[in-house]
Amino acid sequence: MPNIDLLFSPIKYQNSETIIRQGTEIGIRKFYPTVFSRTVVDKVSMKKFNTYALSASQ
Repeated sequence: MPNIDLLFSPIKYQNSETIIRQGTEIGIRKFYPTVFSRTVVDKVSMKKFNTYALSASQ
């Protein structure tokens, strides 16, 4: 299985959770939340993202 990394802009509400869960399910190994000029979310909880990924991987 190839190593696939994902750069994504964190989005509002629980939609970032969906990105992490679905990405984990298709085999993405590393997620990089990236802030762009139009990104609305100003802080990211890596602890929450780790929890989402762990939950999706089981």
